[in-house]
Amino acid sequence: MRRVRTLIATIYLTSEWLALIRPLVAGFDRPLTAALLLNTRRRVRGHQVVSIGTMDTILVHPREVFRGAVNAAAAAIVIMHNHPSGEPEPSEADIKVTRDLCQRRNENGVNPPV
Repeated sequence: MRRVRTLIATIYLTSEWLALIRPLVAGFDRPLTAALLLNTRRRVRGHQVVSIGTMDTILVHPREVFRGAVNAAAAAIVIMHNHPSGEPEPSEADIKVTRDLCQRRNENGVNPPV
């Protein structure tokens, strides 16, 4: 896996976090789930690769998503997942994982950036 330089920025808009995350997944030929770890002022504290999948499948468990956030004392996280096929629409599995993560976030004390 290639190394990615440390990200330092303040995030307020979707376009801003997208600009930071896009380089993390550019060129990957497999599905990848990553997270930006934010402090209370929405400054990026770091990032983590949560999971790398096979050609068309990826496993994402809330424990793995939130472990890095809790260990980094992140106040909020931005989670992303790429589609190497270029298909922009989320699959039913993508939607289910997103709902599960949203339900579990409060259990871990990590909030989405608002």
